[in-house]
Amino acid sequence: MEKITVRFQTERPREVDLRAHAIWCQYQYPDELDDLRGWDVSDQVIQSEILNEIEVGHCHPYYSVPDQAVVPDRDYLLMAVDIHFDTPNLDAFGYMVLSNGEPSSLVVFWRNEEFVFYNDPAEDDENHEPLQRLFPSGTFDAVVAKISPKREIPGIISPISFEIPV
Repeated sequence: MEKITVRFQTERPREVDLRAHAIWCQYQYPDELDDLRGWDVSDQVIQSEILNEIEVGHCHPYYSVPDQAVVPDRDYLLMAVDIHFDTPNLDAFGYMVLSNGEPSSLVVFWRNEEFVFYNDPAEDDENHEPLQRLFPSGTFDAVVAKISPKREIPGIISPISFEIPV
């Protein structure tokens, strides 16, 4: 039986989880259970770790995709990435959230903190505070992160640039 890890929406996958499993899906639809069964995940695990938890209010748990499995087409994927910022020069680890195949946010793990950035101009105000915490001495018009996925996903070009509007 394949071992998957499940995290709930309130406790998204942590750095240690993303280092162990490069791709995560957010559970949305019952037909996803067929993929889990195809990965040899037992019905007992599906029931106890996903379905029972949904019944008690954890609406959209995240589950890891086994390393050898084909990455399924999902509304929400988390992809572990190496991150490089040119200005200032910083290398970090984190994950990118793909919403319907498009990068929607970037989470940077740095010095035991988590920094969340959005690439939607409507979310500009949300980016100021984490940018100031990550780069306390910087003033920027825009910040570009170069992204290198830890595992390739077909249809996603690598490396990727992620512009953080400020």
